[in-house]
Amino acid sequence: MRTLLRSLPLVVLAFGLATVACVGDDPVATGPLDAGGADASSAPPDAASADAAVPTADAGPDACALEPPVKRTAAGDTFLLDEGGNCNPATRYGGSEVVNVGLSDTSVILLRFDLGADLAARVARRDPSLTLTLVVERLATHPACSGPCPFKTGRLHVFPVVGDWDEGTSASYTGAAWCQKRPNVAWSVPGAAGAADRGPLVGGVDLTASTGAAIAIPVSDVGALAPWLSGTTISFAVTAVGGARVVVASREDAGGARAAALTAAHCR
Repeated sequence: MRTLLRSLPLVVLAFGLATVACVGDDPVATGPLDAGGADASSAPPDAASADAAVPTADAGPDACALEPPVKRTAAGDTFLLDEGGNCNPATRYGGSEVVNVGLSDTSVILLRFDLGADLAARVARRDPSLTLTLVVERLATHPACSGPCPFKTGRLHVFPVVGDWDEGTSASYTGAAWCQKRPNVAWSVPGAAGAADRGPLVGGVDLTASTGAAIAIPVSDVGALAPWLSGTTISFAVTAVGGARVVVASREDAGGARAAALTAAHCR
């Protein structure tokens, strides 16, 4: 009898622990508890709830409802090519239907986009919800390539660049060149490589054997773009790393249908 009385409090305690989870509208524990205090034979309380399993766009303190994506096509493009110390070449590439990155292991693409007032304001105030992706169209063939267009694996890097460069035309001595951001006005370092010419690395992408026609380069540091705004426009330099080489369409190709684009998404 004494043994039975000693055991009785333990039985009552165990029963109480096993049934305490039944308090409320949704019983979730009817079996023995594991060592951590959770019902080892059942799912977590919210696991059966469809609302809990499928998050919504505005769920949680850091989420938001997104505006539809916005696309801006290039308002200017060219490429800079080191021509062996010739700092005033007659031929420049603002009017070309293709732009090259990595040509002769040196060429740099310049791209300009007019963001419009709203996007420019978001860049200026470093809107934390703003995401940007730069997209260029790789060309496998083009008349300007005289056959298949060259392609080599490696990596592309993206930098914001000062906005006062000239695109130029197909006419001689017009537009930016390796040493000049516009005729008779030099870059601080040839190839737009100086600290006064371009900002920090803000994005990159690998070129691989499986790279398709559309090359998307996420801008991973949108906050670094603000000092490089020129009114409502932003410019980028795209450089090649690790032997990369690719030919992409300019805005002069196919009536601009394959021009570089900048896509943007942000909270409402």
